[in-house]
Amino acid sequence: MWQPLLVIATDDREELSGLIPLGRKGTEIVGVGAQQAEYQSWLCSIVDSGKFLDGALEMVFREWPRAHLRLQYIDVAQATEHLLNWTKSRDDVVLSTHSRPQMKVGIEAVQAALNKRSNRSKLNRLKRLGELEFEHNHLQTDTIAGLDEIIRLYDFRQGAANDSCPFVDDERKRAFHSELLQQAPGLLVAFRMLLDGHTVAALLGVRGPNRISNAIFAFSPHHARHSPGKLLLYLAAQSLSGEDVEYLDLTPGGDTWKERFATDHDQVYELNVWRDAAQARLYQRRNRMRALIRKVLVGIGLPPGKLRNWLVRAKHVRPQSALRALSRVLPKRTEFRIYRLDLDRVADLAISAIVDTDIRFRIDDLSDLVRFEPATKWQSRQRFLKEALIRIERGEQVYSVAKDGVLLHYGWLTREQHEAFFTEVGMTYRYPEPGAVLYDFFTHPDARGRGLYQQAIATMLQDLHRRFVAGGGLSVVYISVLADNRPSRHVIEKLGFRYVESLIRVGAFGWSKHKKLVVDGNSG
Repeated sequence: MWQPLLVIATDDREELSGLIPLGRKGTEIVGVGAQQAEYQSWLCSIVDSGKFLDGALEMVFREWPRAHLRLQYIDVAQATEHLLNWTKSRDDVVLSTHSRPQMKVGIEAVQAALNKRSNRSKLNRLKRLGELEFEHNHLQTDTIAGLDEIIRLYDFRQGAANDSCPFVDDERKRAFHSELLQQAPGLLVAFRMLLDGHTVAALLGVRGPNRISNAIFAFSPHHARHSPGKLLLYLAAQSLSGEDVEYLDLTPGGDTWKERFATDHDQVYELNVWRDAAQARLYQRRNRMRALIRKVLVGIGLPPGKLRNWLVRAKHVRPQSALRALSRVLPKRTEFRIYRLDLDRVADLAISAIVDTDIRFRIDDLSDLVRFEPATKWQSRQRFLKEALIRIERGEQVYSVAKDGVLLHYGWLTREQHEAFFTEVGMTYRYPEPGAVLYDFFTHPDARGRGLYQQAIATMLQDLHRRFVAGGGLSVVYISVLADNRPSRHVIEKLGFRYVESLIRVGAFGWSKHKKLVVDGNSG
């Protein structure tokens, strides 16, 4: 748990002459906000900055001799020379530089990018989907609804990319932004692209001297093929032309998407301080070694990001994983059953009588998905969200139900499916007739035995029947299951699906044989 730490200096008249807000956790001391704050710094007059920092560090290390103080990132603007001169006077300080990507507003390059044929086409496609609006700084008029939409988009994408859902993981973060919007609406600037009144892309930025700094950037996975995030950035930069803003600060951090939009760069700083100068030298040696390793990895075609993913996977290797791997080489027969249901039969099956109206499934609800909790050690929230992001972006739908902040059940639906690869048997299957496919159902261990699997399938069938039978289009739906999963087979067959075919893999010691078994339409 972080503890607040405020270092204050006063002058001879007992008036405030400097302050630095910090947070402490054990021996780690950082600028207030830690990794959630884009910029960290202190307040004092430029000419007194060295004296103030010396006094602040003396006080901090007197109380916590083993502490490590880090401020990242620091934008000192006009005080750069004073900061550089001060760091030269101390051997316990390491000052590092970081490149800051930024987009200059009001320049021809931004307008030219927005006017590119591909971008105009994407903007026009969005307009054909409904009423498209661009808002600048109007979020505070509808704070709660607007902020919650942005939070859902942001947490979902951050969870998939960085295994961090900031607002879900820290409930105080939403209250902080809501208060900031209401109490200081001019400080937090909002840009939104809305389609029929709903957010498809948003940028929240903090206003500073001659710039607006990116704080939250999010866009809808449902409209990703139209690049709403890219369009919003260009529209935001265009809307700032003529205001007292020179740059849209994309903020440092090394994200590749920022480099695609940067028109130029400047520098910000990272300050690391220890009481012992030997620790500073050790830190510098480690940094040089990291830089060398990174250079080697890039040179051999193994980016550090890919290496980190491998290391994350290695953490999940357990004895059970080794046993599963061993089981794959032992003699084994695996059967995967394909079931089919003609949609025009749904009405005759009285599916509506099966659907429990007290269980409300939501479709593509991102706030449900970020509540996913791994049920086994080989699962991870990031892996789940990353796969969910890919599926939603390619047009698939997910039905979910959550309660008390926990995702209890989900199942996926894809339309116009022609073929599928089943990892269970290592075979590609081509459907006799293209149709909808229901797959990848999951029930949280605490929610098993409540019939959620049956309710999810029944709800999906009811929706498919309503959307496609009357209006034409899809006429068949498929679902598949391992033959030894008798409870799931029972539910599937109870709901009217007809067993039509099996995919069978027989293997041992790395050798395998595949075959198909077509049945006469009766359940086996």
